[in-house]
Amino acid sequence: MTPTPDPRSRRRSDEVIAILVALGSLGAIGAWSISQQNPGFNLAAFQSTIESATRDPLGMFDPEKSPAPASSGTITPAPSPEATASPQATTPANLPPQPAIVPYAVTPVPQVGVSPAPAATPSPVPTGQPTKFSDVPANFWASTYIAALSDRGIIAGLPNNSFAPNRPVTRAEFAEMLGKAFNQPAVRPAFKFRDVPGGFWATRAIDEAVKTQFMSGYPGRVFRPNQQIPRLEAQLALATGLNLAPGGDPVQVLNRYQDFREIPAYALPKIAAAVQSGLVVDYPNPNQLNSFQVTTRAEAATLIYKALEQQGKITDTSRQ
Repeated sequence: MTPTPDPRSRRRSDEVIAILVALGSLGAIGAWSISQQNPGFNLAAFQSTIESATRDPLGMFDPEKSPAPASSGTITPAPSPEATASPQATTPANLPPQPAIVPYAVTPVPQVGVSPAPAATPSPVPTGQPTKFSDVPANFWASTYIAALSDRGIIAGLPNNSFAPNRPVTRAEFAEMLGKAFNQPAVRPAFKFRDVPGGFWATRAIDEAVKTQFMSGYPGRVFRPNQQIPRLEAQLALATGLNLAPGGDPVQVLNRYQDFREIPAYALPKIAAAVQSGLVVDYPNPNQLNSFQVTTRAEAATLIYKALEQQGKITDTSRQ
């Protein structure tokens, strides 16, 4: 009589089989993971072992009838990649040595503007000649200019037989000198200035200087007859009244003078024209115009003399 199997024993066997199947599944997953990380792992052999254990979880299989595993199943770790040394920079022996790096040298950029001009040459001074004035000796730098204008009645001395060559000239006095030196036609009407009354000693001379465009007034209808005239205004008066125009760039004409930048922009063309025509006083420094220095009687005589010479109305025989 065959004994009836115990139900509890059968239940335990089922539980054991379930556990082994679960473990086998986990092991298969682990083996697959290992095989992905390690190419040397034999996944087929491992699966065969798991399947054998699953088929006979309680050891009821005959080892002699079981097929031999395909391989030992030993996991051989894959060789790790060898570290490759970074190539060393080498310089071929046949190349010349490289020059050392030096800081970049900044070359000064020349300023864009007026190019320097050679130093000005002093205007030739006529050979001194004696004058009838006690304070203008023959060796005075402007003696010939003063003597020539005095002989023509353009300038006059003082009652004590002196000329006062270094005394400043007023605008009224310069207007009178211009009227006596030049005979220019009128180009505009006279203008009534508030500070030049009808009985003023130089009213007529001022009117003539304005009509011939040698001189003009200031804003507010004033002429300022007793104001001392600077060199700039004296040169402007001559260049404007004689209608002189510069031959070229005024800045290039005037840049020989160290102080030419003091000249206002509006006056540059006429001052350049005056300089080109020789209407300049470069005594005692030939490299400076001293445009805002007060004009002396000797300097006024020099400018008017040179203007007459430029027009061919006076000739200096000492230069021939």
